[in-house]
Amino acid sequence: MIALTKYLFLFVLVIITNGSSLPPSGLSEEIQDAYERKDTARLRKALQAASTPSEKFLAIYRLYPLTLDKSLIRNIPTELKQGSAREYALLAALWSYRINEDKSMLISAGMRINGLLDKAKRLNPNEPVYLLVDGQGLFYMPGVFGGSYNKALVRFRAARDVIVREKPAGLSRLDAETWIWYALHKQKAANAQAYKQELLGRGLPQIYREFLLSPP
Repeated sequence: MIALTKYLFLFVLVIITNGSSLPPSGLSEEIQDAYERKDTARLRKALQAASTPSEKFLAIYRLYPLTLDKSLIRNIPTELKQGSAREYALLAALWSYRINEDKSMLISAGMRINGLLDKAKRLNPNEPVYLLVDGQGLFYMPGVFGGSYNKALVRFRAARDVIVREKPAGLSRLDAETWIWYALHKQKAANAQAYKQELLGRGLPQIYREFLLSPP
């Protein structure tokens, strides 16, 4: 029951040029740059240019929270015949958006998210998107069902470490660090405010600054 319920409470926060000649990492970095600038027009161009499931899911993952355009998630697949850990994790995040839009699918979509994240973990338990999405599930899940801010914090720190070490395309260490702060804040940790000020002192892109100043 805990394994099933875990992702019923998942709400993920909500990475772009029109030139398909960009290498995959180039498109992912374009998506990230557009997301940081909250440039929805560039994100839509990136979605049109996407040639792989990973690029497409990433573009939707970044675009939907900025637009709340339901058409973006209306026809997402329920499963992948074969995918990478990142693709399974991104698809799980997109299904969490569907739950946000339609609570009637809470149980069925929650089971689907659980299965997708299990596949991501089996393929690569150190995939940073998997760690972020799994951490957000633990963050929002009530403690009676096994969730906790501390468990989420472990995932967010692991995601940050992987991003810093491997520098994967289309992700920023801030994707993890903002959630690290949020978990510390919710725990009322003594260092939460100092960590927030340290992050703000870096001159963050707008999207991350807004998260720190007005978290979800």
